[in-house]
Amino acid sequence: PAAMSPLKPDPVLPLGVVANARLQRALPWLGKASYCVLLGGFMMTDIIWLRCSLTAGYAGLSTYHLFQLRPLRIPLVGSGLFMLVNAGMAIGLYRDRYLLLNEDDAKIYDEHFASTMSVHDFKILMARGMRMHAKDRRTLVKVGEVADLILVLEGRAQVLLDDERSVFVERGGLLGEVSFVSGGRAAASVVAVPGSRYVVWRRGEGHASWADEESLWRSLELKIGRELMRKLASDAWSKEGLRQDPLDEWMDRGLLKPWDAWV
Repeated sequence: PAAMSPLKPDPVLPLGVVANARLQRALPWLGKASYCVLLGGFMMTDIIWLRCSLTAGYAGLSTYHLFQLRPLRIPLVGSGLFMLVNAGMAIGLYRDRYLLLNEDDAKIYDEHFASTMSVHDFKILMARGMRMHAKDRRTLVKVGEVADLILVLEGRAQVLLDDERSVFVERGGLLGEVSFVSGGRAAASVVAVPGSRYVVWRRGEGHASWADEESLWRSLELKIGRELMRKLASDAWSKEGLRQDPLDEWMDRGLLKPWDAWV
């Protein structure tokens, strides 16, 4: 029987462009690389990097189909649409994270709130907070009173227990979260450590209006819930882990001068 004639090329681009032999040999490698980029994108934990990886992968697949001698139109159009959607989402996320926040706020958001809160809700949250740089030991939370919500930005804070023991909350920790949400009385006092930085959200200042910001309140509850789970899993908050700092104890007794602790 007579041999079947090859299918006639039907490229999207001019035949003289896509008929290049080197280009046709490179296309399979481009397709394989594009799928590897897509696979890597789904492993990204940061949403911006995820969108960028998907954009790059679908751009590669679109190019692969576009330069075929007999391209499949539906995969070509689909890959192009996926590329445009992901590119638009990546631009929007980048704008929200880095162009709508100043350098300090962007750092706070990335380190403490990116996994639980949108940029829009974070801006509202920070507008209601007060940043504080402690120059001396001052009371942040008083036992028996309704507490404010406090985030340790830098340094740490000391939680004073009623049996003369204490525990330190390090950078990134929340304080007063249970009292702030429930309105109950704080079970322990919290003292600022000199040189540390905090963000304080006053409970009495517009707390009732927070319920109107449903998305913000849900995100804040999620952040607080994760903080409580972290504390429950931490040895520092176990019965054995609660301790009094020996340097503070010796200073209180007059056995050690403040400057001696830095020797």
